[in-house]
Amino acid sequence: MSNAYVPSVGAGYLSMRKKSKIIRLGITNQIECFSAYFLGILVEKYRKVLRLVEERNWKEMEEWLHEDFMYIKETALMDREEHVKKMEKEFGSKQAINQHELLHEDEDMMAFKHVVTQKNGKKFRITQIQLYKEGMVWREISNAIEID
Repeated sequence: MSNAYVPSVGAGYLSMRKKSKIIRLGITNQIECFSAYFLGILVEKYRKVLRLVEERNWKEMEEWLHEDFMYIKETALMDREEHVKKMEKEFGSKQAINQHELLHEDEDMMAFKHVVTQKNGKKFRITQIQLYKEGMVWREISNAIEID
């Protein structure tokens, strides 16, 4: 990261530092640079989730889940192996997963939502929260709401 611009906030303004050079930015550029920095750094988990689901890479998905992983959905509680098997089965009945939106991501957790359209035409808004331990998904909870 020594060559990257790193945001810093102070005295009511945002600066982007590259090595020892400091650039003070106007409010529009502050938001754009700050967002670009964090989108590049902090959305690595979100990008990984999207890639694994798109590729249907269940082996890598299982490896990314902590050995103590638990998935919580309504009245169900599943371990790592059960969760991956359920995902494989569920994704066979889904025609489309779109309108992805990252709500929050940091080093300890991620929250995101998307819309799932099943092959039978039913649509659901899914909100998911993942907690991380040792760089792996440790707990996950989701909520599915049927929409028009």
